[in-house]
Amino acid sequence: MNLKPFCILSLIFLPFIAFAQAKNKNSSRPDYQFGDIKPTDFHPKSPVIDSSSDAVVLADVGSTDFEGNNNGYFNLVFKIHERILIRNRNAYDAATIQIHLYSGRTQYEDKFNDLEAATYNLENGQVVQTKLDKTALFKEKINKDYQELKFTLPNIKEGCIVEYQYTIKSPFDNNDIRTWYFQSKYPVLWSEYKVTIPPFYTYVTIPEGYLHFAFDSTWSSFHEYRILDPGDETTSSNVYAFSGNARSGWWVVKDAPPFKDEKYMRNADDYISKIVFQLHSVKYNDNDIKLVVKDWFTTASDLMKRENFGQALSNSNGWMESDLKTITAGTQGLEKAKKIYEYVRDHFDCDGEQTKYTSNSLKKVYQNRKGNVADINFMLMAMLANQGFDVHPVILSTEGNGIPSEVSAFLYQYDYVICQLKIGSETYLLDATDKRIGFGRLPLKCYNGNGRLIDQMPLLLPLSRDSLSEEKSTLIFIANDEKEGLVGNVTKNFGYFESSEFREKHKEIKSSELTKEIAKEYSSDFRISNVSIDSAFNYEMPVTVHEEIHFKFDDDIVYFNPMLNHSLKLNPFAVANRIYPVNMPYKIFDVYLLNMEVPKGYKIDELPKSARVKLNENEGMFEYMVAGNEKTLQIRVKLLINKTDFQPEDYQTLRDFYSYIVKKEAEQIVFKKIN
Repeated sequence: MNLKPFCILSLIFLPFIAFAQAKNKNSSRPDYQFGDIKPTDFHPKSPVIDSSSDAVVLADVGSTDFEGNNNGYFNLVFKIHERILIRNRNAYDAATIQIHLYSGRTQYEDKFNDLEAATYNLENGQVVQTKLDKTALFKEKINKDYQELKFTLPNIKEGCIVEYQYTIKSPFDNNDIRTWYFQSKYPVLWSEYKVTIPPFYTYVTIPEGYLHFAFDSTWSSFHEYRILDPGDETTSSNVYAFSGNARSGWWVVKDAPPFKDEKYMRNADDYISKIVFQLHSVKYNDNDIKLVVKDWFTTASDLMKRENFGQALSNSNGWMESDLKTITAGTQGLEKAKKIYEYVRDHFDCDGEQTKYTSNSLKKVYQNRKGNVADINFMLMAMLANQGFDVHPVILSTEGNGIPSEVSAFLYQYDYVICQLKIGSETYLLDATDKRIGFGRLPLKCYNGNGRLIDQMPLLLPLSRDSLSEEKSTLIFIANDEKEGLVGNVTKNFGYFESSEFREKHKEIKSSELTKEIAKEYSSDFRISNVSIDSAFNYEMPVTVHEEIHFKFDDDIVYFNPMLNHSLKLNPFAVANRIYPVNMPYKIFDVYLLNMEVPKGYKIDELPKSARVKLNENEGMFEYMVAGNEKTLQIRVKLLINKTDFQPEDYQTLRDFYSYIVKKEAEQIVFKKIN
């Protein structure tokens, strides 16, 4: 990119007072010089260090600056300096450093240099240094665009300190300011990141996570930039000089606890403390400002003009008409749409790549019968549109990719595209990439905040987990049998997402092996027979499993858990404290009903007591109801969870609620033999 327009830009000067304030704050920064290791560094003190800390990051210091290059633009200069105390052998992997470098087009390759690395051991009170032999660096090609540089620090022992620093220069055309993470799997005593941005760039800075900054400063300072435009066959090379007040930011987190990906954490990346940078605009001069982040109306319009997005629907797709006549023969309206959806779902294989952009022309995808998520879902949209249906793309962020902004058009936050179909007054969201999902259903991973309709009116489409309710039931009827002792008929009605998991888990299991698989869920006292499945291949309906159970009582006193194998045995919220929210996958409506004849020759000696417990008044309920007489007994257990997201301050209440469930469902009926 040629920078000639920058010659006439008008610079903006920020208040000098901000710079002075930042300098004062920087005065409290520890002076981390490479190789300056003291005996006290081997015994750090911090509230985030405990006996489980296999390693401690003593310092993690990074910076990004811009410098002019010889290709007519800028380089991003990223520097990192890290110092880690390895307390025991469980953290020896911290001594192996892996760095990804772009190596696609020569002009835009990352340049790695200024490496210094060493290990320090404390021997007889003295710090002994062992430097890395730079011939021990290894490079490995990852794919056509990236390679991995790898090295392992020498002389690793329990209690040693490893330290390294390096610089990566990346052409700005191919990269952007790196996200900086203030947490790792080990405690981090000092983590800082400093960024200096030329005056013609405006960035949106997005801090994320639950930790507070010890220092958070911004200021302006005078910088000069020199750029060589090498020219081409028709123009000569030129050197351009720019100067003005660059903007700097400095962020520090002290004593960061280790980050743990806990159970029921939907998007770990939403909670780890980090700072993200998004280029918002480029100012060439007062009259020429290029917006990188635009409003959603402009962004949606731009997407529909892209060859690998909206143009897939605009291009002529007449070549598919003949096959569509066969696929949809004899159908109209909703039935026709379902036929097209089922055809794409069942005849095209997704390669697993989650993206919103197509990788090939739809004609090529049709011929290959495979592609990425966008290839397949745009194929679905094109086939529906060909038959006159009203369809539009919807982009979203899947579970694990983070929750996108509800306001700003940050396209990097979206990694998936699905189809919106309108038929009359009804609207359907479709994803044809999962072979075990029915029409009008989406995989659970798609429910992650909001999607964005890409249309003339780019509306937010709510995809909240609170809109999902997993309804399931278990019905058991147990009666006396002259030969078998006790025979039970069990009917398990799975929830929709549980049905999808069941189909995936058992797709390779033959019906003859299914009984053995289910028998593993029961103790050896039970025999399982007559297993059958309803709706195994009707993906619009939940799965129902029928089975018979056979067992006998022989002892004088029998302790019998009426929940059989359906009790909650462990509290899913085992840790005592949690600083992050709890994200349940969906709301829960779970009913368990047992009707049982009292075993012949026995009487009921003890029964669990009925109980009902609420979770924060209306957020959930657990009910355990018991009724019985000399001949029969009934147990009805109901669990309701009416919301999916619980804040950290609600964690103890949620944990206590589930502790009660585990304890209650472990209670047993005592049967005593009649003499």
